[in-house]
Amino acid sequence: MQGLLVGENDSTLTKYLDFRKEGYNTVIDVNTQGKLGTQGADQKIVLENVDLTHDAYGQFMNNQAIINDLLQKGKLNVDHG
Repeated sequence: MQGLLVGENDSTLTKYLDFRKEGYNTVIDVNTQGKLGTQGADQKIVLENVDLTHDAYGQFMNNQAIINDLLQKGKLNVDHG
């Protein structure tokens, strides 16, 4: 994401990323300018046969929880601030 997003840091990622489950896939809606709430997505990423919306115990995770989990695991690289 580091090269795709403009002006992001750990604390603003929910303005850029929205995660949802569709069937067996996770869809990530992305607004590269951090205006997801007002402008919607300008990119869409589909992770086939991957569910990021639930943790290992089957509990639902919201966007912030998913982002925190990915950051902690080193699976999401962004500008830090």
